[in-house]
Parts: sequence; C-alpha cells; structure tokens
Amino acid sequence: MYQQKKVMVIDDSKLIRLTVRKILEEQAVTVIELDQVEPLLQEPWRARDVDLLILDLNLSGLDGISAMQRMQCNDALRRLPIMILTATSDRQTVCKALACGAVEFMTKPVIRDELLRRVENVIGPLDDGIGDQLKNEISRAKRGNTALSLIKITLDKSLPSQIVRDTQLKLQATLRSIDSVLVSREMAIIVILPVTGREGALVVSNTITEAITDRKNVAIDFSLAQAVYPDDGKNAEELLKSLKEK
Repeated sequence: MYQQKKVMVIDDSKLIRLTVRKILEEQAVTVIELDQVEPLLQEPWRARDVDLLILDLNLSGLDGISAMQRMQCNDALRRLPIMILTATSDRQTVCKALACGAVEFMTKPVIRDELLRRVENVIGPLDDGIGDQLKNEISRAKRGNTALSLIKITLDKSLPSQIVRDTQLKLQATLRSIDSVLVSREMAIIVILPVTGREGALVVSNTITEAITDRKNVAIDFSLAQAVYPDDGKNAEELLKSLKEK
C-alpha cells in the first residue's frame, strides 16, 4: 500500500513555497510550510514523519547553513534529509551545504520536472494517488456489479501547470459529484466515472470536450482516451495500461 510522503518547505518567499506546494501536492505529497527555520529548531517535533526538508539558504532570519549546523547537534533533526534551495550553484556554497548535512540541492527558480526529480532522488518515487483511488472504485464496482469508466485527457505539454489545474477544477465542477477528476504524474487529467459504461463515457467525453473548448482567450490542444471496467481491464494496472496504449 502506498504511504503518502511528507515534505517540509522552509523559505521566506511565499511565492517559492506556493510553487513547491502546488507541484508536490499534485503528486499526493503532504506539504508543511514555514517562512523561517527558528520554529523548527525550537520545536523539533514539527519534523515528525517528515521525509524531506527543503531549505532555503538565504533566509531572512537564521540562514540555511547555520540552521543545518545547529540541526547536526539535535538528535531529533540530525537524520532529517535536507535539500537546499539556492540562488547560486557555485562550488563553494554547494560544498559547504553538503558538509553541513545536505543530501541534494536545487537552484532557483523552481522548475517542476527538476524539483520532482531531485525530490525523488532522496525519498523515492512519488505517487499521484490515482492508482489507490482507482482500486477503491473498482472494489465498489465489483461489490455492486456495476461498470466503471476512465477517461484520460492528454493536454499539450507546453501548457503551464496552472492551466492544467484550472481545467481540472472546471471539469470537477461540470461533472457529477461522484466523479473524480485527477492530475496524473505526467500532467494528464484522469476522470474516474463510477456506474458508467462505454456509452455513458462517450456522453461524458462530449461534455469534457465542450468544457475544455469553451475557454475564452485560451486554445488548448488535447486528446481523449477511454477505458471501461471490466472489458478493458480487471484491475487498476490493466485499466491504466489500456489508457496508455490508446
């Protein structure tokens, strides 16, 4: 069973924290935010169950290097994996941070793919939560002897993540309350439709097309693929694979 990851972000820039939060929450990661490191040093329990600390080096209070030096003297914090954020990647700064306990670093600005890659270097593969949710819906379909459909919306990869998120929210508001609209690891949108067969999925596909193309001043290139339980797959892995092959 997949266990949700937890990451703490300490940066005095609200924009940086928001950017990191949005990227990681898309991958079902719980994100804790602090704008200074002092609260963590004063209350080490804040790091309980945290898998990774993303730490800005140039904080307005205690700087990141000094904070890491103090963490090395704290039994509750010394084993906490740390990824530093820095505006510069000069060798001296990086070497000093690594000597103080950092295990990974990233230069600003925060870029989605690079952030995910470096986070996964430390805590392992992330999960968008779709597999677990789909397994739950399949279990319900089995108990009720009902159909279940998936629709994959593959969007233009050049689209900003905010457009993808706005599209997700619009579709969630358009479809039924029992339907789930999720963003995958690859930034595709997966729609889970309980109690819906192939014909019903076709109707929903038309609704989705209308909702996406009805955006003012934003032209979005996209394609749709469908998979139906149990015809196209009897478990989550088979259904998701069927979507990829279409």
